[in-house]
Amino acid sequence: MSVDVTVHPTKIALAKFLAGELSPHEASTVADHLLGQCASCEAVIAELSLAGPESKEDVLRSLASEFDSVELERYSTSSSVELAEELLSLPAAKRELLLANSERFVSDSVCFELIERAWSSRFSDVHENLAIMEIACSVAEQLVENSPEDPVKRDVYGRCLSYLANAYRSSSDHARASAIFDKAEFELSLGTGDAVELAHLWFLRTSLRLAKGELEDALQDSENSFSTFVSYGETHLAGMALANGASVATELGRLDLASESLLRSMEMIDPSRERTTFVAVRQNLAVVHYERGNYTDALSALNEAKALYRSSEDRVPLLRAKQFEANIALAMGHVALAEKCFLEARNGFVSAGLGAPAAELSLELANLYMDQQRHTEVRSLAEAVIPIFQCCDLHREVLAALLLFRESVIRDTLTVGAAQGILDFLQAHQIDQAAQLTSFIPRL
Repeated sequence: MSVDVTVHPTKIALAKFLAGELSPHEASTVADHLLGQCASCEAVIAELSLAGPESKEDVLRSLASEFDSVELERYSTSSSVELAEELLSLPAAKRELLLANSERFVSDSVCFELIERAWSSRFSDVHENLAIMEIACSVAEQLVENSPEDPVKRDVYGRCLSYLANAYRSSSDHARASAIFDKAEFELSLGTGDAVELAHLWFLRTSLRLAKGELEDALQDSENSFSTFVSYGETHLAGMALANGASVATELGRLDLASESLLRSMEMIDPSRERTTFVAVRQNLAVVHYERGNYTDALSALNEAKALYRSSEDRVPLLRAKQFEANIALAMGHVALAEKCFLEARNGFVSAGLGAPAAELSLELANLYMDQQRHTEVRSLAEAVIPIFQCCDLHREVLAALLLFRESVIRDTLTVGAAQGILDFLQAHQIDQAAQLTSFIPRL
């Protein structure tokens, strides 16, 4: 019995081919396959109802011939991934020149590839996230310039602007983020009216409004994005919106809503698409239990998150989980365990060169020692901040807070209230930076 070893295009590839959404090289390959009179793929095409019956073979032959052009092959065979990589590798001046004079890079697919890359870097490197989105917006702006009457291009530009605004929010430039969100909303008003595009904007703007303390507006954006994503069958995105809304509900003190949102989001978020958020949701559920005084449940939820964090190469979430474990232990009266966890987390952040969280942990330990009248340890802790100065890239505000702590200890003027005030400042700075995981879900 003979075995058919022919490699057939997938159903998705055939649909994209007939809709004109494949790259020229990919389309050429599919056209050649269809010209071989493949019965199974012809059946798929009929099922999709995307191609008319008249002169279909002539159209396919024309496509195959067109894509055999040497000139087109040279300029058009690159995938959106390759084109995005090329753009990112170019100096700014050359990149601007290419975007203005070459259509190779100016496409919807390149914009979406750049958005995906920026999104994946949003917790690890806010500067890279911002740089990539600036390039994506340059591509989208050129799209609009080339086709100013095309509402689809306005949608693409609007989405790019929304993600650029989110990148500025992550870098703590709230004024610029607000202005760019307004511009994104205007571009979308000139687009197709696609509700999902607006839902992306609402979803991202939730985090900005949360950071600015506009909690009721943030909750409204979250609810709008969630209901829209659900209406259009975007289950994963709806789960992400719920998780974001849970952070707002927690800040509002609506812990029942936060808990309900987190539990529902666990069932909706696809871990293969958003592992960091998928795991962080479990840690955030632990935070809600902690806020309600359910410390045993908080520890159980945190241990679930830690087990998932251990499979990641990123150490930061696990260190944050260790810090939170210390807070739970302290609340349960396990002081020795709390001290151990604080030290492990603090030393881990120092080793990773992350000064702000290391500084925060130093103040957590100082509070613990002062509560126990352990003044010798407080002095040792003040001296231990010197390695943080030396090995970590500190923001000016964090450096000033650490210097104030050290000088207060040296002069023997540090009080519990002063130590707590410095700690509150550092924690607020950490949440606003949003570069690493905080006690609550990362600002999406």
